[in-house]
This record gives sequence, structure tokens and C-alpha cells, in this order.
Amino acid sequence: MKHILNTYNSLGELSKHLSGDSINPLFKDRFLSSERKDDKGKKFTSTESFEEADDLMKYGDKKNAKKLNAALKINAPALGVTNKKRPFNDVWGFIPNVGAALAGDPLNMIMFKNIPTNKKVITIIFDRSVDHTIKTNEIVDASARLINAIIALENAGKRVNLFLLGGFANEYKDNADEALLILTKIKDSGSIFDKQKLAYTLLNPSFHRRHMFKCLEKNDEGLKDTSFFECYGYPPKKALSEKVLKEKHFPYDALFTFYDIRYKKDEDIKDMIEANKSAA
Repeated sequence: MKHILNTYNSLGELSKHLSGDSINPLFKDRFLSSERKDDKGKKFTSTESFEEADDLMKYGDKKNAKKLNAALKINAPALGVTNKKRPFNDVWGFIPNVGAALAGDPLNMIMFKNIPTNKKVITIIFDRSVDHTIKTNEIVDASARLINAIIALENAGKRVNLFLLGGFANEYKDNADEALLILTKIKDSGSIFDKQKLAYTLLNPSFHRRHMFKCLEKNDEGLKDTSFFECYGYPPKKALSEKVLKEKHFPYDALFTFYDIRYKKDEDIKDMIEANKSAA
């Protein structure tokens, strides 16, 4: 059994890895789907080349950002510092500390200072894998509802890490023998949403059909099943993803697939996230 988890903490880190020289032995001297530049490749991926796709990932996808922005209904928060007032004794202040005064302590007045409060951080993993019957507008709507839910959580004082899950398995089973999962952080808890970069990863098919395919083509950690180069394997089932994440001790609070939230309202998704956080 071979289960692999590759984690990238930013899109830049993913791009840098894919520019390296590693090669999956299964793909040596074979046609690489991530690199195709013909008309069928453009129709399949929506981009002319891997280089074009990589530029969209690094610098933003304006076309899809317009679609995403139109579907969003909550403004993103400004991530300011929230302070909490904490009392302390000083030589001067607004309230006398009677006990300290009677004891002769010169620090017998109570003052208050602002202490930055710790924010609760929630880590969400989203598997946006869909089959060919799913229409683009459904992907846009579901992605927007997830982001609306996350923005609502951040406006309520929480902070969210959002990872996008890509992956390949040699069988479409809960207990597939071989699997490669790729986690890419597309939203850090310390930053606001970059809608143009989010739009590429969530809405543009090139993220999966070029960037994730190239992750498989370059992985040299011992995958052996021929299904990977014959048809790029199968998408991992949710139970398999949960199993691999547990095996690799990756900490997270909630894992959702597109199908988990396909018909859910923003508020329902927010409640699902909070329920998973409480159970974690």
C-alpha cells in the first residue's frame, strides 16, 4: 500500500515545486497531458499551455474572478487586530486598589491596557473534484457559497485556512492501494481573500487538468500502478482522503467535497464548518 500526501502552503510554493526536474518514472518518455497545446488540450483545460495556466495561478484569473465576484454576497473583512482590556496595578490610574494601598504598595491604582486577543483558527479542506456532467455555473455557485460562509466566520472573529484538495487513486474505492493527495493552501488565516487567485484554483479547469496532473507526472515517491499513466487514475473518494490525512497526521477541522455543499445555503455551510470544528 502506497499513500502519499504532498502539502503546499501557498500557490507560489506549488509553482516552484512544479518547475523542478523531478519525474514520475511511470511518465518517463510518455505524453504529458499537462503540457498539451493542441485544440483538444485547450478545450479540455481552457488554456493554451501549462505556462499560461501557471501565469493565471501566480498573477490571477480576471475572467473567472468576475464570475466569482458576481456570485459573492458578503464583503470580505479587514483583518485588523482585536484587543481586550486587561487590568494591572500602577502608580496611577482610574480606580484605587484598596488592598494594595492598605498594604503600602505604591502600585495601588488600577489601569487597563489593550492585549491582542487570540483568534480561533479553523482549517478547512475543500475537494472541488467533479464529474463531467457538472455545469460551470454549479461550480461557481458552490464555490461562492463556501467563500460566503468563510467570510461570515471571519466577520464573526474567527480566522480560516482554506486548502484545496487534489488527488489521484489507482481505484475508485475507499481503501485504494495507491493514492497521491495534494493539498494547496489557497487562503491563509492571516490574510484576506485574493479573489483573482481563488478564482483560478476554484473555477478554472486548468488548476486540476494542468497543475494537479503535473503533480502526478512529477511525483517520484514510488507509485507503481499503470492506471496512473493510462488514464491519470481516479479521483480519491472522501473516505480514502480522510484515511490518508489521518495516516499522515495532517490537522484539519472540516473536509468538504463539492457534493457535500452542492445544494447547501451559505448559512448551512457555515453551520457545518462550526459543527465540525466543535467535534474536532
